[in-house]
Amino acid sequence: MSVLQAVIFKVVTHPHHQTFHQCVTETFLRSDVEQELVYNVFSVTILYFIPLSVIVFTYARILCKIYQKSKALKESPIEGYFCHFSIKVVLEMESALKLDEMR
Repeated sequence: MSVLQAVIFKVVTHPHHQTFHQCVTETFLRSDVEQELVYNVFSVTILYFIPLSVIVFTYARILCKIYQKSKALKESPIEGYFCHFSIKVVLEMESALKLDEMR
């Protein structure tokens, strides 16, 4: 995008105030409303809509994965409601066995 702006914008000195410099598009777009509209639409698309689309798509995929995982946990009684309880019991049993082996 900055390469395009380097081509379009030029530094021009004000005709009445020689110390005033400004970046303008008049040398490239030549005050054509259609060209300026195309440039503005292109800029907004590149700088706003494409990144917004990527972010929305990525978050939608994340939410779909979370929904699928939570749905799978709810449907399976072993992995669903009792999942946290069973993991805790298994960990407690493993630690108890390790203590017995150490004695």
